[in-house]
Amino acid sequence: MSKAKSNGHEKYGHAILSILSAAFFIGVTAVLPLYITRFEYLFITKQKTELFISFTAVIAVGIFATLFLTTARFQVKNYFAPNEPKRPMSVSEWALVAFILLTLASAVFSPWQDFVWRGFTTNGIQGRWEGFWAFLCYALTFFIIARFYRPKRLHLLIFAFSSMLVSLYGIMQFFGVDVLVSTGFFLHPTDFDPISRSFRTTLGNINIVSAYCSLVIVLFAALFAVEGSRWGFLYLAASASAYAMLAITGGDAGYVGVLGGMVLTIPYCVSDRKRLRRILLTLSSWCVIY
Repeated sequence: MSKAKSNGHEKYGHAILSILSAAFFIGVTAVLPLYITRFEYLFITKQKTELFISFTAVIAVGIFATLFLTTARFQVKNYFAPNEPKRPMSVSEWALVAFILLTLASAVFSPWQDFVWRGFTTNGIQGRWEGFWAFLCYALTFFIIARFYRPKRLHLLIFAFSSMLVSLYGIMQFFGVDVLVSTGFFLHPTDFDPISRSFRTTLGNINIVSAYCSLVIVLFAALFAVEGSRWGFLYLAASASAYAMLAITGGDAGYVGVLGGMVLTIPYCVSDRKRLRRILLTLSSWCVIY
């Protein structure tokens, strides 16, 4: 293969990898949190897990096929994104690979074979749907984003808008307004008592809500601190609305996550007056909501 032809294939491969990784980022951050079917609400964890595993598998296969067809030789040190530096595998990446191999060995030799692969049993015990395939997809998510994805403002704005919809639905449920029930979306609506409204939304479980909120609150607070355009206030709105949903659920794990994230970013925030002003504005919005 000539050098010019090889460069052409590489450029074509970069474009495909960029599209695939961007689609994956938007799918996981914006589509998956909103995804919910018309069936029984108690199966929401199962439904999201199946979608996540299937979607990750499709994107991973597309990426491997692209690498095989457009690169002369696969090298782990490459980011496979234009204008990005090359570097060897980091300690954290090798640790993740070791963890997945250990998880695989644990699944192979486990006496509970009907549980360890998919995270549920066939005798009626559903579990948490956190089997080996889910853990493998978590690892693939890390490598797809770290090695192939290049952040763009549009992607983050889509994520922010999606998170606001998730939060708005949860807040409305808490005040007794469930649009999916009132419009007949659910085929078999479950009669939850009022307190359960605080941890349903489109995420389903209070622990998942807490984890999601802590990520969204800190991430968009940081993005608002550095964003110089008018779109920055959408990040502020996303952070504030997620904080409102966290306050409603009362998830202690979410508060711990937010506290840890904000403490770790203190040196970055106080080193610039603009960032400090915006972080103080964000904190003010949280206080008003609370």
